[in-house]
Formats: sequence, structure tokens, C-alpha cells
Amino acid sequence: MTSSKAFALSGCTARAKLQATHSVRTIQGLQGSEIAHLRKSGVEVSDVLEAPEVAFTGDTTIDFATCPENSPVLHAKLLIMEVTFLDDKVTVEHARKYGHTHIAEVVANADKFRNEAILMIHFSARYSAQDITDALDNHLPPDLRKRVTPLLTGFS
Repeated sequence: MTSSKAFALSGCTARAKLQATHSVRTIQGLQGSEIAHLRKSGVEVSDVLEAPEVAFTGDTTIDFATCPENSPVLHAKLLIMEVTFLDDKVTVEHARKYGHTHIAEVVANADKFRNEAILMIHFSARYSAQDITDALDNHLPPDLRKRVTPLLTGFS
């Protein structure tokens, strides 16, 4: 079985970002008025970074997070992603073979998620709501965990 690489993106937000040519070392220490002067003199000091409001990975492996073309997905305000398996009873290899994501892969790629919020869905029916919450609390790094909400509808 192959994994889906398709993503549904909805709406975009434009954000100003310092250009790579104007790194922190170039701009650092300048007052706001000095940066404004640069802008008024025609120097571009920022690029527009468009990020989707919502990104959805569907039923897929973690590969979406490691593919450079998918950077917008990892910067969307809200990412809706599946995390089917949450423990060692199912291996990462098994999850990948059947096109799913294992929590161990999310942990290994935690630094890639720049989303404001992540809604985790598509948990295996083998887990209870408490199992899901405990697994997220025990495995996810704190910075990622505080942005994650599990969709527990249908789990008791």
C-alpha cells in the first residue's frame, strides 16, 4: 500500500519575514526607525511568506513532514494530521507499510512542526480516550504537546 501525498489547503495568510540577505546580524541592533529608513530608500528587508490557514494530511505516513515541497503544510495555522499508532505494540515499520503515522515518527520530526495548532485524528480503535491523551502527554515534547489537540470523538 502506498501513502497519500495529497494535501488540502484552505486560504492563505501573508506574513512578512526578514529576507535571507538581511540576516539577523545585518538587522540586529538597528532601531525601528533605521529599518523604516532602509525600506523608504527602496531596500527590501522582508519577503512575504504565505502560509495556509488549514492543512490536512489525510491518511498518510510521516513522509509529508520530511518533503521540502510540503513546507507550507508545516507552517499552516492549523494542521490536521493522522497519528494512528501510539505505542510499541505496533512498530513504525508496520505503520508505514499500511500508510499510517506512528507517534514515534512525530516525536522524531517534532522540530519541523511550526503550526500554531495541530489536531490529531485517525487513532486506532485499539486505544481509549485516556490511552490517547496519556500517550501524547508522555511522548510529545512539551513545546509540541501544548499545540496538539486530539480528536477524541467516538473514543471512550
